[in-house]
Amino acid sequence: VFETQLCAIALGCLLCTIVFFGVEYVKKSAFFFLGIVLCSIVLLLLGVTLFATGAHTGALDSADQKFADNMEPAYEEDPDTGITPNFFFLLSVFYPSVTDPLQGANLSGVLRNPSKSIPTGTFYALGFTSVIYFLVIWTFGLFVSNETLKEDKLVAASVAWPVAECVQVGILLSTIGAALQSLTSAPRLLAAIAFDRTVPFLNAPIDLQTAPGTNPRRAVILTCFLACLPCLAGNLDFIVPFITELFLLMYTSINFSCFLLTVMGAPSWRPSFKYFHWSTALFGTVYC
Repeated sequence: VFETQLCAIALGCLLCTIVFFGVEYVKKSAFFFLGIVLCSIVLLLLGVTLFATGAHTGALDSADQKFADNMEPAYEEDPDTGITPNFFFLLSVFYPSVTDPLQGANLSGVLRNPSKSIPTGTFYALGFTSVIYFLVIWTFGLFVSNETLKEDKLVAASVAWPVAECVQVGILLSTIGAALQSLTSAPRLLAAIAFDRTVPFLNAPIDLQTAPGTNPRRAVILTCFLACLPCLAGNLDFIVPFITELFLLMYTSINFSCFLLTVMGAPSWRPSFKYFHWSTALFGTVYC
C-alpha cells in the first residue's frame, strides 16, 4: 500500500548519503546531468515538431493530434486524488519547477565572486529556462489533444524522436540532479542561518564549529529528515501547493528585508547590483 512512500524515502536517504560523503562529486556531476537533460529537451521538441507535421507519431497515433485543443479550460477531477484543479492550483503545482535558477544564491558561500556570479547566472538561467518552458508548453498544448495530455503522464517521452527511452532517462536524471543540487544547497542555507544565531533552536542540531564553506554534515542530516517527511503524502499534488506557499513566503521576506534595509539606511547594507532599487523590492513584496 505504501510502496510509493517507501521508495521515495529510500531514494531521498540514498541521495542525502551521497551529499553527506561526496558533495564534491555532486558539483562535478552537475554538467553531466545538464547535458543529458538538454539532449532530452532537444529530442522531445524534435518529436513534437515532427508529430505536428505528421512525419512521426512515436507511441501516439493520429487521433492524439488535435490542433489548438487546449485553448479553453477543461478541468476534470483527478481520479487519484479526488481534486478538481483550477488555474491557481495548477500554477502552484508548476511553480516549484521554476525556482531552480535561484540555486546559485543558496551556494553563495562557495562562489569565488558571489556579487557578480549570482546576478549574471540568475538572469541567464531565468532567460534560458523561460524559453524552454514556453516552447514545451506551447508546442504540446497546440498539437497534442487535451485527452492525451491528461491520460499520458509521460507524453513528452511518448512523442520523442527517435526513441522514447532517451527522454525517460532525461526525466529521471533531471529529477535526481535537481534533488542533489537542492540537498547540497539547503544544508548550507540552514548552516548560514544557524551561524548568524537568528534562529536559536538550530544551534543544537547544527554544528556551529563547522568552518564556513565546508560541508555541514549535521545540517545535511536535518535536511534529509525534513525532505523525507513530505514523501509520506505519497502524491505530489498534496504537497506541492504547500511548498509553493513556503517559496512565496520566503521571497516576500527577502524582498521586504531588502526594502526595509534600504529605507532605513542600514550601514551594513550595501547592495552592489547596479539595477537594485527599493521600489523593485517593494514591488516584489506586494507581488508575492
